[in-house]
Amino acid sequence: MVGSDVKTTAGDPITLVLAGVLAQVSVLDPIERYAAWRADHSIEAEFSVESQEEVKVAKGVYRAGAARSQFFEMVAGGETERMFQWGSDTLYEFPKDAVYLEAHEPVHMAGPPDEAGLAEQLFFPVFLQRSDLTWLLNQEGWTTQKPEAVLGTLCDVMQGSNAPQAGAGTVVTGHLVHRVWIDPVGRILQWEYTNNSPRGTRTTTFRFTKIGLSNWGLRALPSPKEGTVPLFLPRRGEGIELGSKPKLASWWNDVRKEVEPGSLVGKNGMIVLFTRPDCEPTRAGRDLWQALSDEAKKAGLSFTEVVFSEVKALPSPPWPRYWDIKGEIENQVAPPGTPYLLRLGRDGTALRAWYGYSQGEDAEILDALLK
Repeated sequence: MVGSDVKTTAGDPITLVLAGVLAQVSVLDPIERYAAWRADHSIEAEFSVESQEEVKVAKGVYRAGAARSQFFEMVAGGETERMFQWGSDTLYEFPKDAVYLEAHEPVHMAGPPDEAGLAEQLFFPVFLQRSDLTWLLNQEGWTTQKPEAVLGTLCDVMQGSNAPQAGAGTVVTGHLVHRVWIDPVGRILQWEYTNNSPRGTRTTTFRFTKIGLSNWGLRALPSPKEGTVPLFLPRRGEGIELGSKPKLASWWNDVRKEVEPGSLVGKNGMIVLFTRPDCEPTRAGRDLWQALSDEAKKAGLSFTEVVFSEVKALPSPPWPRYWDIKGEIENQVAPPGTPYLLRLGRDGTALRAWYGYSQGEDAEILDALLK
């Protein structure tokens, strides 16, 4: 990895860069010093985690580049989990189970959805994300503690709480109390947070063995590793209520041009195929979708595909395809899974729906949507 051991040597390119940063920010308090060092740079870090949670010890690697380009790997209990984020898309890999999951994360990289039943205890250093810099600087109640050494480096120690009225050392039920060790350059060498909740008090400590500036970054989300299969997660929803008139958010075409769904409705209505980029049942039903598209045209219905994802370089289907790049449509539709087919009347009324696909269901699906 490109980065720096906590113990650096003079003349090391990274050390020289950090020395220049130090010369500019030495007048700042420790929290501002960290923010100035972090700034808009890409970083790479390696750390260990100790916790009073179910997973006692873990090791991790974190890298952050521009445009929410991030990588995280955690090893705990003999299992490895990886996450890649590029823009609003995230790839989760679980090598032990040979499965992966692609998800749309409009805000920032987070753990897998609860439905996955995976990563019950994921130690992700969320405070290293740029989105947390504003939170750190605006945090009230930071107080300076006695300096302490971490891995042989003397650090400023700051303590604070996310409770509005809490000062250093205050125990506030349901809130976190933070302690952070910042070296003279502005790097965080240790972060500890104590969760005071009705379940009791639990402390988690991140200790960094390497952390430094770098040129790391992703140009695109990587492809899942060969030999792994997608993990299917049913959505927590039952889809659009039949008889209702859903007002769907805008769709986006392959060149990211916004399209109003109402402009795509045929003279007798429309059938929409909602899916995901990695949906194997959707791929398996390709011949059926072609037949459904052909029959829809004969019945005066338009046929359209909407993918719950940022725009991806996928083969173009023979029917119109649009994208849910903001995740708004998926939240509105809330399907039980994909593929999810919805027939809308000319006035936008939800008339019929179908979820899923298995071989041998073609005739039944055609009847359910067209008859």
